[in-house]
Amino acid sequence: MIAKLKEHKLFIGFILLCTAVYASVVMILLKKTGIYAPTYSYDRYFSLDDGSYSRLIYSTKLYINSGQSIRHILLIQFANYFTLMEQFIFGKLSLEMHSVLIVSFQIIIFLCSLIYLYKILVEIYKVKTMNSLLILGIYTFSVSNMIFTLLPESFSLSAAILVTAFYYMHRKNWWASTLLILLGVLAGGVTITNIVLWAVMLFVSPEKSKTGKFRLIEFLFLIGKKVLIITSAVALLAFVIWVLPVGEYFYSNLDWLAAQPERFTVSFSFFEMIKHTIFGFFGSTSLYIDTVLDVPTAFSSGRTILFVPSGNIPVLMLMGIWIILFIVSIYKNIREPLLLVPMVVLIYNFLLHSGFVQFGLNEAFIYSLHHLFAQVLIVALLFKNNKDSKILTSMVAVYFVGMLIVNIIGFTDLWSYITSFN
Repeated sequence: MIAKLKEHKLFIGFILLCTAVYASVVMILLKKTGIYAPTYSYDRYFSLDDGSYSRLIYSTKLYINSGQSIRHILLIQFANYFTLMEQFIFGKLSLEMHSVLIVSFQIIIFLCSLIYLYKILVEIYKVKTMNSLLILGIYTFSVSNMIFTLLPESFSLSAAILVTAFYYMHRKNWWASTLLILLGVLAGGVTITNIVLWAVMLFVSPEKSKTGKFRLIEFLFLIGKKVLIITSAVALLAFVIWVLPVGEYFYSNLDWLAAQPERFTVSFSFFEMIKHTIFGFFGSTSLYIDTVLDVPTAFSSGRTILFVPSGNIPVLMLMGIWIILFIVSIYKNIREPLLLVPMVVLIYNFLLHSGFVQFGLNEAFIYSLHHLFAQVLIVALLFKNNKDSKILTSMVAVYFVGMLIVNIIGFTDLWSYITSFN
């Protein structure tokens, strides 16, 4: 045990640093602003519904009267139990302290996902420790993780589930298969459409033949096993929803899901679609890009701050570095089985939010955590099997340092807005 701790002492130090940074930001926001006591529910910051989560969803009264109840069905139920337990232990808290408890829970889940991401890099990808920490640093201090983890929402939980599922998709034993069923239930329960993404990830996850070459019977067995896991997760999710108090509302309002593509689909011109896609996938995922203030949205006419698809020269240069690393890694690892799952995650999100569908492309930032982990895993393939390249390592390091500088400047501007807002 002690030997294991010594072996991973740098990672343990990294986790402690992350905990200190995130906890410090929460305390500063709590003491200096009113961000954790929202006066209205929707779209205050970057199209997030943080006010809705702290005021309505995490509540002692089960929140089952909106589309959110369908989209995040098990999270709605969990949030109700969470708040009841909170009140049982601490008594009735102020809205601010209630929000801080929710965010604290999200930070814990986020830190657990970092452990799994580290295990993926070290155990499955065989990346050296320092390069693993560099990749983890990009993921940890990305603008999307900072914002989604520090405000009550669902996206940080979804990302943690997908990262954990990725790990167990590469562990071939009965225990991993059982956990994958439960993770499928959680993926769909937190965001109902994510069970499709989870299923696609599982279906394309690489398999190894015991003989070195697949025979037809072995191939059919593996396909059957994956189909069984997927159908078991879907059936279990349906059953769990049915037996919980949220079930009646969910099954009587399924037609709401069918209306969502039309409700949130936009229709940009070709060049606008390309611009929103590039900044949505390779800009605001990690970098604090340009913003616009106080633009009315579909759900709010109050004060808002939103990302827009543009950035200054440093942001554009950093985006260029990341895209180069991304393309180089795909080119070098085109035959690598480990490339398949993260590429499918990106393609799935690209087809859903860009191309002909353009579902929510005008607010692409809020879906960042559904594919950021896939991006960092693709870039991490540059260092698999203990490979090391001074040029590539330097490029990743430059990107990381540049990202920190850009985001600190961006968050300074956001701080000015928050303090004036509250």
